[in-house]
Amino acid sequence: MGPNFFKKPQESSEINPQATERKAGPELPPRLERLGAKESQETQAQATVEAEQKQKPASLASTSLPQMATAPVLEAKSELRQKVENILEQDLQDVYFKMEPAVQKKFKFQGEVTAKKIEAVLAGTKIKANEIFKLLVEWLKVIPGVNKFFIRQAAKIKTNKILDLKK
Repeated sequence: MGPNFFKKPQESSEINPQATERKAGPELPPRLERLGAKESQETQAQATVEAEQKQKPASLASTSLPQMATAPVLEAKSELRQKVENILEQDLQDVYFKMEPAVQKKFKFQGEVTAKKIEAVLAGTKIKANEIFKLLVEWLKVIPGVNKFFIRQAAKIKTNKILDLKK
């Protein structure tokens, strides 16, 4: 080991020809430049987005509109879930159309979540009627200004109809 062993090697075009070459295109952060040929297209796209965000003026970033929630991915509904949703819809059309649009959206979303949970309960080997009943009561509580006795009665009727599906 000589005295030159601990010195940093100098980069020259003879030792590392890629050190002097620069690729044309968007300027990439140093960590991505090190990846070289192994860099995937996805990483390049992400780096481009990061670079654009850094170049945005602060005034535009603070006044930008809030990002909207993306629409949920539509999944194929099973036949059982469609039947459960039909039972949930029964006798509630009048109530639904009298609601305000914001409450309608919440009610519909909660109904779909409830139907999915009920489907999961029905898929089990042991069906718990009380669990289905509680899910329905929680969903029906979204309806504004409805008597709690109506909610319990409607939940009981719908629970019985759902249980008949499994038989």
